[in-house]
Amino acid sequence: MRYACALFLFFSLSSFAGANSPDIPLEVTNIPYSTVTVRVTVMLDGGLENSMSSAGTGFVINKKGHILMSYHVSGEFIEFCKNNPKNSLIYTIAFFNEGSFSAVSVETNDSPELDVVILKLDKVPQGIAPVHLGDSQALEIGESVYAMRGPVATWDEKIMPKIVPGVLTDKKKFNQHNPNIPFLYATNEIFRGYSGGPLANKRGEVVGVTAGCDGIDISPDDFVCLHNGYFVPMSSIKEWLLKEGIEFN
Repeated sequence: MRYACALFLFFSLSSFAGANSPDIPLEVTNIPYSTVTVRVTVMLDGGLENSMSSAGTGFVINKKGHILMSYHVSGEFIEFCKNNPKNSLIYTIAFFNEGSFSAVSVETNDSPELDVVILKLDKVPQGIAPVHLGDSQALEIGESVYAMRGPVATWDEKIMPKIVPGVLTDKKKFNQHNPNIPFLYATNEIFRGYSGGPLANKRGEVVGVTAGCDGIDISPDDFVCLHNGYFVPMSSIKEWLLKEGIEFN
């Protein structure tokens, strides 16, 4: 599905600092510079005090400004604003590189079935290189994979993103939240904010998108991950991107 809206979007650019772990391949350590934190806010009719928000991770897939992120982070808000035009939808995008705030229009494509959304920015900050999308079908059980999140842990604290190593244990894992997707399943430790983040192989190719994790509900409004992660296979996403006419690296 494709649609265009006049949305306010701000680049909140932050610096990236911190030593790389010797356990992380050099090719993987380059990916965070193409990874972003995305906060989605619905401004209800009446102002900021009536807003709703959600946050996750995304990453740049081409030089035209397309960012891939999770549908479950923003999909409900997109549909809500389409059906309630008096409300405004705001995306706040945090990159690693230093810069200033900008306001642009955003075009979006989405696939609820694959749990992904594409944001199309009018302008991408200089120096942002797209990731390379790999072949998830070529992954082997027992292969090392690396999950990561965007540069902002919360909206009050800017920290280095966490690159989390793990091992692929299943290539066709199903779960109750989306029984139609044969997920990649790996031992990477997954926390809040990782949704939409890239899963990379040791060559630095993005082979999946973080969709969720095994966990438990501790209250109606809170969920605790038990670490092992589910990832949408990139081979399926690439097929969808080709159908949508969206270029990728």
